[in-house]
Amino acid sequence: MSSTAIATPAANVNVDRKPTNTELPKSVVFGTSGLGGCMGWMIVHPANTLAVRWNLASMQGKPFNFGAMIKETGWMGLYDGLSAGVLRQVF
Repeated sequence: MSSTAIATPAANVNVDRKPTNTELPKSVVFGTSGLGGCMGWMIVHPANTLAVRWNLASMQGKPFNFGAMIKETGWMGLYDGLSAGVLRQVF
């Protein structure tokens, strides 16, 4: 049998280096968390608005028509009420 050299993962690692523990300031964590929450609401809110309007139409026994909804309220109608969701994330 021939012997082969096996490279160990630690062969090229500097063992004198100590891990650094750098924590972000609490203000940065707070700010990025709030910003992430607001961005999440901006993505999810139109789909949620569409689902709510669809459910309300079915409860009233009416067929739901997406095109008619867009003609009536415009594309920005999908964002009606977004301020409440964003306000919850800010405060």
